[in-house]
Amino acid sequence: MNNHFNARQWGCDVITDTFDREFIEQLRIFTGNEVLRVPRRLKGITSGQNGRCYWNANICAQTWGGKVIYGWGITFIGGDPAAGFQLYGHACWLTSEGRLVDPTYCPGVSESLFVPYTDKLIINGKVTESICDLCYPRSVKDIEVLLSLVANQHARRFSDCERLGHYPGFAINLERYLGKIVYYDALPYDLVMHIIEGTDPSFDGQVNLMFSPCVFPVEQGAPTKLIHDPSLTLHEMKKRFLKEQKSICSLYAGYDITAEWGGADMVWDSNTVMNPTLMNPSLGNGKYIKDIAPQSQIVSSHSVPTQKKRLKKVVETSAQHNLSLQEVVMLSNPFLYPHPYLLNKAGWVPIPRIKAFDLIPN
Repeated sequence: MNNHFNARQWGCDVITDTFDREFIEQLRIFTGNEVLRVPRRLKGITSGQNGRCYWNANICAQTWGGKVIYGWGITFIGGDPAAGFQLYGHACWLTSEGRLVDPTYCPGVSESLFVPYTDKLIINGKVTESICDLCYPRSVKDIEVLLSLVANQHARRFSDCERLGHYPGFAINLERYLGKIVYYDALPYDLVMHIIEGTDPSFDGQVNLMFSPCVFPVEQGAPTKLIHDPSLTLHEMKKRFLKEQKSICSLYAGYDITAEWGGADMVWDSNTVMNPTLMNPSLGNGKYIKDIAPQSQIVSSHSVPTQKKRLKKVVETSAQHNLSLQEVVMLSNPFLYPHPYLLNKAGWVPIPRIKAFDLIPN
């Protein structure tokens, strides 16, 4: 898919020229899009929960039209203006009026810096996608901070993790990555210590190699999308490590290496799907997102299957969960996060999916 957008038609400022030339040259390796200053929604129903940008933007587009745009938010690492940049996976909403806005609330922040990348991610399925976090470090400390941050993100899946930073493994020469946009990943220190508890000390070298962090530049083919696949197990990763003798963070760059512990289904087993991230009432009518239907033309654009077996499943699901046939198909659309209105209508239960790629609008 062509990921080049005409940013100048989006009703927000283009600020690419305010960044260092070296950073912009690195950015051009994987996107031709500009850096934008995007206004944030600070109140009302379209100001969603912080840290839930993909779902906020996706549900806004389903409800009021337009489309979701995925890409990277840009911020200083650790909030320090002297530091390098973190490029974190982010999503904004291109409204039906053609204005790009950020529907994710952030305390004290009225705008975001954003680089568009794509308008398609699989965010509804057993396996889902997101945008990879990247960074442009100016110091070794910058990378160390982000390695610990990503390790702590993995740690949230484990109740016995105390988030003690990242497992260092073998030392990496981090200075070689300064002034480059890089992909990075690391495992939580206490998780690794739990996994290797009781391991023969003679295998310390193997353990350090297996669980070492990874850092490599986008110019060497670093991934831009992250795959969350719960069927990818630590057992499988360890077997590949024994064959290839590279850290699992490196071998599985572009994969969420702790997705196994996120549940068997990345949507229905998450806490987000049953807790709408657009939490505020409408300033206009006082309604909440669960009370507002997705746009009728979006629902009607989904085709009902004609193949007998699939049609039977759709009809049965429709009757069981108080949904129309097209609403059932819409809830199987891999690019649309389950809409709170439809979930409320169905009684807040998981809805069985059907194979829907041939039934969804282009």
